[in-house]
Amino acid sequence: MNFILFIIIIYFLLGLFRTTVFFFAPITHQPISVMNKEWGAIIIGIIFWLPIIIIQFFKIGFKRTSLGELRAIKSVFIWNPHHYTDQENLQWCWIRAIEWGIWPAFITIPVVPVLFLFFTWWKVICAIIILTILWAFVRYRFVNLTLATLGVYFVFLKWITCPVVALLLVLKHEYVLAILALIWPLLAANIGIFVGGSQIGIIQKMFMAELGYESKNTSQVQK
Repeated sequence: MNFILFIIIIYFLLGLFRTTVFFFAPITHQPISVMNKEWGAIIIGIIFWLPIIIIQFFKIGFKRTSLGELRAIKSVFIWNPHHYTDQENLQWCWIRAIEWGIWPAFITIPVVPVLFLFFTWWKVICAIIILTILWAFVRYRFVNLTLATLGVYFVFLKWITCPVVALLLVLKHEYVLAILALIWPLLAANIGIFVGGSQIGIIQKMFMAELGYESKNTSQVQK
């Protein structure tokens, strides 16, 4: 029962995220499945986002539907280096490198408090620590601009999940766990850095390369 409730919560969080993306997307980049930007349509989009996508799969095909979804997401969230200075691009890559170095601990920040409602807290934290350690075998092999950028906005959900879960735990008289859920964003960053400390400079250069900077140009920007 708890697992089903957890799946339902994740479903609605994904629906909220997707609807928010398409609300801010330029009209020319919105997928066919997006409806008018009215409150009723927004609520329907949050509740029925998965059936809408499935219907589009059958109507226009998997490829067109997927490309439409990705185009809308990129138009809103993906960092465009041509709109910023070299120094701003360098700083953006530095911040993304910090997050990428501890990606499992970072990306799960809004999810972990929800998991506290259904699983033993120390098991959840141990799982995050193990995933962060294992990530060390991946983080220097590749970087992904889309994942890195979307991750930032996904983590914004912490402003919803952390206080809501903390309130639910208080109502259940689990006060210590409520505090843990509330301060988890701070703890996650420290746990990630402690167990998954990475060489930020290497990852930063990888991100700069993905933005189109060559190694020699990156060195010049750093000066």
